[in-house]
Amino acid sequence: MKKAVAILLALCLCAGLCACGGNNAEAAQVQHYLEEYSWYRFVGGNYDMEETYLFNSDGTYTSYIRHSLPTLDRQYQGTYSINTKKHTIKLRNDSGSKYEWTYVLNGSSMTLYNGSSQQFIMIEK
Repeated sequence: MKKAVAILLALCLCAGLCACGGNNAEAAQVQHYLEEYSWYRFVGGNYDMEETYLFNSDGTYTSYIRHSLPTLDRQYQGTYSINTKKHTIKLRNDSGSKYEWTYVLNGSSMTLYNGSSQQFIMIEK
């Protein structure tokens, strides 16, 4: 009887340890989608602004801001981090500006929204 209880307790402990890896698996999946795709959105405005983001495995990103008036075009570098508990991605560019985006995993894809809930388009690189 003692052996059965000991085995049962050991199995419960093992199951508890296995369940802790879920956030790491989710972070890896989000990281995969960020790296494998370009993220694009059309902003519009007076100069038909477009944004494209390219994410790297080392936690850095490059953003390209394009306008119909090329003299306004910009490129930014920055860092990002993934928070699986809040389903957010925090970005900070080199000029110090900070942004927080949300993501939704949809089975075999991911949807990404900026702070004002505008959706990005996932484009294969």
